[in-house]
Amino acid sequence: MLETKFQALGHVIICQGCCCGQVKDGNPEVPLTYLRKEWIKHRLFRWFHLSISECLGPCDLPNVISITTNNQNWYFGKLQVHDYHLLVSWLVSCKKTGQLKPLPSSLMELSMKRFRSLD
Repeated sequence: MLETKFQALGHVIICQGCCCGQVKDGNPEVPLTYLRKEWIKHRLFRWFHLSISECLGPCDLPNVISITTNNQNWYFGKLQVHDYHLLVSWLVSCKKTGQLKPLPSSLMELSMKRFRSLD
């Protein structure tokens, strides 16, 4: 098994594609400038990798993000600007303790089942 020296607590993927963040289409803003500044300000890049995606789908729930950790993969949709602020606060809190903390309940309310079961 390969090992990398860049082991983080998690990976956050922000959708900024055909519908996510498209304010002109009536969807909420995706605050990419804010997110990038916060990643740098709090030095989150060693703890959580940040990727911006063209599309995470599903497009019926705009402003989708994915958070992947060693043992969990969450998808969230319909995020508003304040939800991204809540996300950053959670990430900073995890970094301070050096471990994953439970996700805030208001963010969990935006979680979705992303894939269908094969059963």
